[in-house]
Amino acid sequence: MRRIVTLLSSVPMLMLGCTSGGTEVQGGSAATEPPPSQSAALQLDLGAPTQITDPHVVIDGEDLIHLIWWDNTVGTGIVRHAIVEGASVGDPEVISDAMDVFTTETSVLVDPGGHVCAFFDGWLDEQDLSTRGFYMRCLSGGSWSVPALVTSHGVTSTFDPAFEADGTPEAVAMTPLSSVTFEDQELSTEQESGAAAAQAQLEIDTSGTYHVVWEELLSTSAEILDRFSTDRGTTWSPIETFGVTLLFAPPELIAGSDGSVHMLYQDAGVIDRVWTSAGGWGPAVTGPGCGGPAAFALGPGDVPVAACAGIDGVALTSETGGAWSPLEPIEASTDVPATSVALVVGSDGTRHVAWVTADVPPQLRYASVPA
Repeated sequence: MRRIVTLLSSVPMLMLGCTSGGTEVQGGSAATEPPPSQSAALQLDLGAPTQITDPHVVIDGEDLIHLIWWDNTVGTGIVRHAIVEGASVGDPEVISDAMDVFTTETSVLVDPGGHVCAFFDGWLDEQDLSTRGFYMRCLSGGSWSVPALVTSHGVTSTFDPAFEADGTPEAVAMTPLSSVTFEDQELSTEQESGAAAAQAQLEIDTSGTYHVVWEELLSTSAEILDRFSTDRGTTWSPIETFGVTLLFAPPELIAGSDGSVHMLYQDAGVIDRVWTSAGGWGPAVTGPGCGGPAAFALGPGDVPVAACAGIDGVALTSETGGAWSPLEPIEASTDVPATSVALVVGSDGTRHVAWVTADVPPQLRYASVPA
């Protein structure tokens, strides 16, 4: 069921609201007809969750836009999925129903075949401890696959996945405050005494090189650590360390189309470093500060783009010619602070952004911003 509600801004935007009541869509038709360059805002009633976290927005191989998020509408929480269809959105569906128990953080990737895949860390059956692991479900032909085990590594581990070129999923495991491992091989053996490992990320570049970064939390500072493997994780390079001042967001690794890898993170400002097989990591290119959560993506030509969430809503910045642009607010977001954000850039350069508002109850909003 879909209905158009109030036009909120000049930016095409969708609101997945979380108002009190049942599961019916709330609101009536648009109060005014938007100009051709605008799109009406939509709001779906998802019940009355007191918390929404972990928003994701991805584009599949057919150029459909998918939104995935977690909320606590039902029981201990569920993961929902919906497809943006032009000026409307399809009915949200629950995709975590195959898991008996899972964590609130869900990884979402598009596989080399163009299918949206969601990853769940938990138990298929909480009464059977052997079902603990990191599972993948992919959307194909309108249906989600049964959960397939990617890896398992201890009850307390969390995971971050990436796809090989042939579609094989791999994952790095992180035992909180302890170690980072790949297929039971510890990668964080050289970290400083008393340091805590956190937020491990895995990426596989177009040449098949594996890259892993993680945070090392010290008593008064933090560092980003990196290793790479050219033989599918059998052996790894020595640890390379990058000092940071204020690590507002964990580093994200994004493979470029030319074999490079971008490491994007937020220190005093958003930062981009580029790895190449010939020169390793290049210098940091620092942009404006977000002051809150950030999300990153690469656009056409491997142009880095960042979306910043904060008290003024959501703003965008991009890096071209070795310099980041000033922050560009998304007009539809400026009425309320944003608490988290997700970003993907289409092949035409359109920036698709999803974010959670600080409303009570919270809302999940979506906007598409032309290049």
